[in-house]
Amino acid sequence: MAGSVSGGAGSVTKNFYGTVNDQTSDLGTLTPGLGYNITYYITTSNPLIPAYTFDYSHKCCPAYEAYIGSQQIYGYKPSYNDPISLSFCLESGLLVNGTAIGTVN
Repeated sequence: MAGSVSGGAGSVTKNFYGTVNDQTSDLGTLTPGLGYNITYYITTSNPLIPAYTFDYSHKCCPAYEAYIGSQQIYGYKPSYNDPISLSFCLESGLLVNGTAIGTVN
């Protein structure tokens, strides 16, 4: 995993990205990497209501979750778990992309 942090008065940005091998398989490094690139933006421009924006891009498998403290701000679970669908997902490089926006509890 790699990343960067930046910020200033009232805001912070943290980016994480990387690729890891699927350790759930005995094939180890022969399996496709599980890639991700996520960025948290947190702002306190209104100190009474801190806000976040969470940008994400990740492979279609496995499941992913993101938190700020104990608050879950993102969750993804593949809708399939059979070997053929999982293999297609990982080999094809299908990505799940989007943005979650909300307030920090």
